[in-house]
Amino acid sequence: MNANQGLLPVQTGASFPKLDTGHPQPDSELDRPLGSLAGPIITFGRVPLFYYLIHIPLIHGGAVLLDYVRFGWSPLATSGPWEVKPSEIPGSYGVSLPVVYLIWIGVVVILYLPCRWFAAVKQRRRDVWLSYL
Repeated sequence: MNANQGLLPVQTGASFPKLDTGHPQPDSELDRPLGSLAGPIITFGRVPLFYYLIHIPLIHGGAVLLDYVRFGWSPLATSGPWEVKPSEIPGSYGVSLPVVYLIWIGVVVILYLPCRWFAAVKQRRRDVWLSYL
């Protein structure tokens, strides 16, 4: 039996009529204009490793600063959290979940301008190493 035997012929180059409404029609849902919220999301998507690398020291520095404001000292300032004894941690250490969400939103807002700047640098320059960030 031949490999093509029993199969229906495939018509190639077929085109489908478009409705003439007087307005340009998008070819698919993906071709439609993006909303105003897409710009910042696309900016972060162009520099994901850059965002990742700078958000870690930003959050760490914010945690140390918050500790100094709340308790006058920070177990994270000179050593890692693995070196702190549980008896040294105050009972009110940490923050609530709504505060965590506010911090998360704050970090994203703070890092938007550096990410937009770096995305523009990547667009202007074609250095190979920039493609990794």
